[in-house]
Amino acid sequence: MASRSKTITQAQWEHHKPAILGLYHGGLPLRGKQDARNLIQVMKDEHNFTASPAQYEAQFRRWESPKNLKQNEWKLVLAKIDELGGRGLKARPKVSGQVMDADRINRARRRYMKHRDSGKVPRAQSPTSCQVMPWRPRSLSPVNDGIQDPVSVVPRYLVDEEDSVRLARLLLGDAVSVMRRRGLAADVTALPTCEGLLDTLEDQLLVETAQDDFGQFLYSMSGGDTFTDRFVGLFLFSIANNFAGLESIPAEAIMRFIGQHEHIRSRILNYLKQTLHSLSHALAETMFKAAIEAGDSTVTRFILHNHLVDPNTVVVLDSRNLRLTPVERAAGLRRLDVTKCLVEADADVNKTYEKTSYYDRGALECAIGKWGDYVPVDLNLVDVILDSGAIVRADLLAAAIRWGDEGVVNRLMSRLSPAEHRHCFDFEVLADAAQYLGSDLSLRVVRQLIHACQDLHDNQCLGPNQKQLRVVMTHAAKKANIELVKLLLLLIDQDQETLDHGLAAAVSSGSRDMVHLLLNYGANIGASIPKPPTTRKRSRHLRKCVTTPLAEAIRASDNELILFFEQKGALAKIIEDDHLEAALYAVAETGNLAYLQKLLQLVPSPNVGASTCALLSAIEANHEDIAMALIAVGATVDSLFIHRLDDYSPLTAALRVASSQLVSTLLEIEAHCKFDDPGIILHAIQRGDIAIIKDLVFMGADLNFNKNNTWYLKRGHGPRSPLAAAVLTGDSILVEYLLEHGADPANSEALQIALRQKGEVLSILFREFRKRYPCGLPGFGGGVLQCALELSNSTLLHLCLDAKLDVNSFSESENGVRAEMNALGFLIRKYSGKRQASIVELLDAGGDVNAIASRTWQP
Repeated sequence: MASRSKTITQAQWEHHKPAILGLYHGGLPLRGKQDARNLIQVMKDEHNFTASPAQYEAQFRRWESPKNLKQNEWKLVLAKIDELGGRGLKARPKVSGQVMDADRINRARRRYMKHRDSGKVPRAQSPTSCQVMPWRPRSLSPVNDGIQDPVSVVPRYLVDEEDSVRLARLLLGDAVSVMRRRGLAADVTALPTCEGLLDTLEDQLLVETAQDDFGQFLYSMSGGDTFTDRFVGLFLFSIANNFAGLESIPAEAIMRFIGQHEHIRSRILNYLKQTLHSLSHALAETMFKAAIEAGDSTVTRFILHNHLVDPNTVVVLDSRNLRLTPVERAAGLRRLDVTKCLVEADADVNKTYEKTSYYDRGALECAIGKWGDYVPVDLNLVDVILDSGAIVRADLLAAAIRWGDEGVVNRLMSRLSPAEHRHCFDFEVLADAAQYLGSDLSLRVVRQLIHACQDLHDNQCLGPNQKQLRVVMTHAAKKANIELVKLLLLLIDQDQETLDHGLAAAVSSGSRDMVHLLLNYGANIGASIPKPPTTRKRSRHLRKCVTTPLAEAIRASDNELILFFEQKGALAKIIEDDHLEAALYAVAETGNLAYLQKLLQLVPSPNVGASTCALLSAIEANHEDIAMALIAVGATVDSLFIHRLDDYSPLTAALRVASSQLVSTLLEIEAHCKFDDPGIILHAIQRGDIAIIKDLVFMGADLNFNKNNTWYLKRGHGPRSPLAAAVLTGDSILVEYLLEHGADPANSEALQIALRQKGEVLSILFREFRKRYPCGLPGFGGGVLQCALELSNSTLLHLCLDAKLDVNSFSESENGVRAEMNALGFLIRKYSGKRQASIVELLDAGGDVNAIASRTWQP
């Protein structure tokens, strides 16, 4: 559902009334397309006033200040204008104090006054004078989106205003239904009103011209009959002009509307079928594309059956503006019936305009998809495309396997060319099959590819891909796929490391048969091996990233296997660092305190590195008892094992999981440590425990790291400096405490967050900034000023200027981290010189018109 609009008091409306009515009656539309200037956006940008379209329209009614007249009012006004005109007097009608121009009056006359001739529209006569150049519909060319001249479309038809509004309302209702079903409910508010839609169609499509060939087009479209309302004529004309004026309406809603009104649908289809006019070709292509988007198989089949378009030459654009064939687009939208129509018309399912494999190529890839979040596909759609000769490529097969859709994988494998098996090794299809598919299907996939290799060139692919085959076996062992492991043991070199890898993976599967199979082949219970790929992601703190069969049994909480390995002598090697580290890490992950105590009885003073890595894991899992036991035996708490960028200290880990006991313990024993991890204070602030924050400040935590790094803020991430984190909480006491203990108020991130909050914290920051930098701080303030300008709040801008922020200082621009811009450059580029008052204020505050406003730098 769309979010509810914020309540606006009547006092606020009255405060902004002069500006609103001045803009509205000055010709500014309430809403505009994309970046077009409109009342809602101007009031938001320049007056910091935000209201929804519905709120504006309701308020206009309360103020009795409409922008337009009602139908009965227009008829009275137009009659009076005609009466005065007959007496030689010129009327100057006003609406809400604004004089209406001649174009507006003429438009109303076309709309509301019935034409004296309400009969059929005569066929247009060709011009006889050689001085008149015939009109040609160039703007209906696929490469030209211009608007045609309609030749007095509506004035020649009997107008029924109520029918027009009713039909417009039905079309908008369809649009709302479609948008809500697509999860676009928030965009519904951008749809025009019924009157607004009619105005848009008329404003864009009706131009006063002499009657020409378009009259014949409209006459043919009507079948020689009279349109009984203006909306039908406007709607049909919009369709003929690539839906001009209907851009905000989804194509599916337009096609649904056409399908629900047989008199419109039949006229369009008959016109397409009966004429060879160039307008017909353009209209056919427009309708064809819209039918694909809407999933309208009836219109699609009609157009294809009558050979009005070639499905292999039309170019369709998707939401990313990628060029697609019609069948690619239909398949990507999962339109089964439309896809059937296209392939029946000999659409080439393999044709594509995309050259790189990064994007989906061909109808089959578009239907299944290689990227993003997977949505199950209708297998009937896959069958239709495959039956039409679609080529199955290895990268698509790999994607389908990763999705885990076994129905799709089965179909792709049945059509996979044997020669494609080489590429299957390149895309690691065998390893993915063993990891993501069930035992039977993964065995079938691997066996089919191996057999293809044997048949084509006597296993030439197996030698160079031994490493991949070992990974396949590890995945198969982890999933207890015994038959696949047996097959692989016949194909790979059975070195000790391969068998040991398999054993460790087999333990995690819990399969006794798999464990004994590998032991019979010679796997070593006492092996220390790199962690298998299936569990590598969990070993972030392991220095050597190793595991053992015993450690995997501990991790699986399999007491029977633990006892079995102990009986086979696994504990004999526990004093070795690798074995101990792997066991401690598994214990820390699972919280097995009893087994930790058993290990510590065997090794009372474990290696510091091993115990510390296990400590981090225990804290992350919030196993306080394990963590406290490891600290007691000497795990180091003031070190950072930075093997990867996201590693951090034990104290930071404790703050993240909000473990009060661990935080207190770590603070007590870290009283004299050096804080190498600046994130500790940040997490403490986010947690909001003032006592811990004070302890950290007392111990020397850095309050100014990342103080001017706004890279994350510009990209919608959370704060990266302590002061900014405190500002975000809105806790003025905490902010003042940090400022009193060394936090620098010249913090771009903190000030920008405070500007958006506009609370007490903002006053505190600027007060402290003026106190510390009474003459301003050269080079500081560019980002803060740009933030104030973007908020379009003059009070905030004056606050920044009064603090003497450097108007000529630079800040990262929206174009990227290597582009910088000052406040003047930002204002000019973003608003195209429309906010001259703000430009003057910046110049008065010391802005240099001769200085560089934008620059890029090289790393």
